[in-house]
Amino acid sequence: MKISSKTQYALKIMLDLTMHARTSIVTAHSIAKRQGIPAKFLEQILLLLKGAALVESKRGAQGGYRLMRDPAEISLASIIAVTEKSFLHSRTEENKTNNLGPYDEVWAELDEIVNRKLNSITLKVMCERAKKLQAQTVLEFVI
Repeated sequence: MKISSKTQYALKIMLDLTMHARTSIVTAHSIAKRQGIPAKFLEQILLLLKGAALVESKRGAQGGYRLMRDPAEISLASIIAVTEKSFLHSRTEENKTNNLGPYDEVWAELDEIVNRKLNSITLKVMCERAKKLQAQTVLEFVI
């Protein structure tokens, strides 16, 4: 499975919002700075996420973005679906007409496994994983 930069950034944005927008709005600038995402690209992705009803925005000096739903209700599959036409194996028209025999069944099984896994992992789970990794990070000071 190959994931585009747009999808990787969308996943980073959604995780950032999960970790930083508990009670307030998060600015696009702060997300871009923390995640190293070019500002113009970030805005394009935020518009896609907003169009998919995953995030909402507030305009003005105190404006920014936040999740529209609880992180426990947002799966990785729902985020990936916003930026990827298909992240699973897709059969080309040529492959549809030329029967690949037993391989068709294998690709279909893999698609099902990947889809099931991505639907089972939520932003809440990813936030917990990120916090666990941060806690494991040990700062080393050398004098």
